[in-house]
Amino acid sequence: MKLGVPSGLQQMLFSFENIALQSLVNGYGTSAMGANKMDIVKNGLKASLKISTVISILVTVLFLLFSKDLISSFILTSAIKGAGDSMFALISSMISLWLVRIPCAYLFAELFGVNGIWMGIPSGWLIGGIITSIYYKKGSWKSKCVVSFDHVSLDAN
Repeated sequence: MKLGVPSGLQQMLFSFENIALQSLVNGYGTSAMGANKMDIVKNGLKASLKISTVISILVTVLFLLFSKDLISSFILTSAIKGAGDSMFALISSMISLWLVRIPCAYLFAELFGVNGIWMGIPSGWLIGGIITSIYYKKGSWKSKCVVSFDHVSLDAN
């Protein structure tokens, strides 16, 4: 219960966050969703393919150059959860999703229209990564370890 409930709540937060973002997108009506307008859908598909290709190339280059830094917050969160501090992942998710990502998506949507929604999403990743890095370096998660390996012998004999 101590590990599972916070982990389950964290996953629920991701689902609710997706619903909140989809509600924001839906608020822009058919211009954002393209319902029943095949010419808009076809043009949108072509534009999306071009944009996603460019973004994929840029992300691949960034990942190749900065892969260690980009992936480290996911690894750190998993290490902290694996050590037994699943409550941290829940709190970090609440902050990065509900106090940063959703408000930024709404703010940027207000400023830049529907494209602002997509600008707000990385803000949550950035703040989540910073929070996780600080917490990991602080080291207080080590005291929450649920399994002690002191009695385990690593000797093959």
